[in-house]
Amino acid sequence: MLTVAAVAAGFLFIWGLLAPYLICAILLLFSLIWGFKKVNDEKKFRIKILIDEIVPKGIGWLFFTLAIVVAVGFYFSPKVQELKKGIKLPTAISERILAAVTPGFNKEITVDETINLMLKRNKNAPLPKEMRESALKQLGLFDLNLSGREKISQRPEILDKLVSDRINLLIKGFGDYIPIIVAVIIFQITLWLNRILIFVVTLLDSIIYLILRSINLVQITKVQVDKEILNI
Repeated sequence: MLTVAAVAAGFLFIWGLLAPYLICAILLLFSLIWGFKKVNDEKKFRIKILIDEIVPKGIGWLFFTLAIVVAVGFYFSPKVQELKKGIKLPTAISERILAAVTPGFNKEITVDETINLMLKRNKNAPLPKEMRESALKQLGLFDLNLSGREKISQRPEILDKLVSDRINLLIKGFGDYIPIIVAVIIFQITLWLNRILIFVVTLLDSIIYLILRSINLVQITKVQVDKEILNI
């Protein structure tokens, strides 16, 4: 638990010392203390010691806070904040998106062939100069001074214009909400991963516990206790 808390605290301050990060660090500290308390309470009041039931009670709180920490860290990161100004997709993703909406497209075809495909024409059909210029203006590519013979792979900015710029037009006015959306997605993904992490940590703790018991570094003593029974 201490290791997880230390890693999470270090992750927070990668991008600087901000008030939200300090608040999350304090929240992380409280969740760590609460997690230890839950484990101790389980250990103290359980009739039978079962590591696979004790550990999740405490580590679950810490990992839930960890999900918050990761989400806040991403929200305030410079890269995510820059998304407010606009999205620039990686070339590979832009290519896949364009190929999905334009059957037959790939980055090794020419500008003229791309325009033909987008206009639902034969890919290899001759493209008149006037039609090319009109299409380039409509697609926002006119200022790139294209002859039409260039391959898309030779001019990566073409994909930016065709995909990223159009996406930015669609989300224009919603840029301020992009970091929040990213943070929520990261939070949900981290919560899902936490289920796996809790299982792994519990499994490791169980193995360590069994090893310690086998070499008598941890011993279990059975005691008799009085039990109150309410009769109505």
